Amino acid sequence: MKRVVLTTSGYEIRIRHCETTDAGPLNALTNHHAVYRNLLQPPYQAASHWLARLEGTPTDACSLVGVHRADIIGWVHLHRDTAIRRRHVWHLGLAVHPDHHRQGIGTALMEAALDLADNWFGARRVELNVFTDNDAALALYRRFGFDIESRLRRHAWRDGVLADSYQMARLRKGLACD
Repeated sequence: MKRVVLTTSGYEIRIRHCETTDAGPLNALTNHHAVYRNLLQPPYQAASHWLARLEGTPTDACSLVGVHRADIIGWVHLHRDTAIRRRHVWHLGLAVHPDHHRQGIGTALMEAALDLADNWFGARRVELNVFTDNDAALALYRRFGFDIESRLRRHAWRDGVLADSYQMARLRKGLACD
């Protein structure tokens, strides 16, 4: 299924499921310095890394891409926690190419991913990590109801130093456990 979204900035993007043929473009996206420095992956990943990842995607995970014209300019991934007592929890990761920041791409991808989480996967809680200095991502996640739950000090290596990140979560409201 493809969903066409016209962002508030006038960008027309298609949101669709990732395919194995997206390995090269996803590799290019996530190997951009401004992107990988905000992900928990090292630079210089091979396209074969993405191909293996896409071929091995379990049934309780979903990756979507945002396509503008013919280019993949954003990616969002949801996967279910594997611990038996945390099967209600889904984890989210997001990346948008820096040439397309502040165009509504992240918003469109978040809307699609959270629609899946809430209305199709039965997620009660969606979690993510974000570096503390990623102000644009923090603002986006807050707009979608994510709250900072903790600060992870010296969480991950980035640009030669240990950087802090926030653990954020969004709880689904209106359920019997509330």
